[in-house]
Amino acid sequence: AAIRELIHTSATTTVYTDALWDITEFTVPEGTKDFSDLAYLPNLTSLTINNLEIPSLECLTPLSKLVVLDLTGCSFPVDDLKILGTLPSLSSLTMAECSLSTLAGLESAKNLTLLDLRGNTLKKLDPLSGMTSLAELNLQNNAVTDLTVLSGLTNLVKLNVGFNALTSLSPLRSCTRLTWLNADNNQITVLDGVEALTGLTTLNVSYNKL
Repeated sequence: AAIRELIHTSATTTVYTDALWDITEFTVPEGTKDFSDLAYLPNLTSLTINNLEIPSLECLTPLSKLVVLDLTGCSFPVDDLKILGTLPSLSSLTMAECSLSTLAGLESAKNLTLLDLRGNTLKKLDPLSGMTSLAELNLQNNAVTDLTVLSGLTNLVKLNVGFNALTSLSPLRSCTRLTWLNADNNQITVLDGVEALTGLTTLNVSYNKL
């Protein structure tokens, strides 16, 4: 029904595949349980699926032109994270509040420039180490204790690591392109490494042990 509304077609009219080719942005309706029809939207560049249970992320594999994907509040098999790395055009991925405790399988998503993982229970960030194109990363409200994995992400411009369990920001000294850094509500005792971030215009380290 939502697809019919997008192309202004009544419920009794036959929908032809070519009528769907012009759809580039789509928000999956509340209550959706079957995602197989996404295969009929091959030219999607932006897809939003919020607060739904997705049986499998295989439904995304036909979307080779997808650039922006928002899965906020969704639940899905964690083993399917590897599927996201097969989407060749994907550059912006939001998986906020998805109850993620691991990122295993996501390491192949190396074209991402924006990754939003706020509100999960992540502690280990190893799969992020090769995502050197990342410019914006949101890890707010997780269980991260160490940022060493991020030291090679030298294209980072904006980083949010607030509400974690960090004691140090020193691994970020190599991320010299950072202009915005939020690290409030951690266990940081000293600001070692921050002095190297000469491009910072915004730094928030409130509610730490400084």
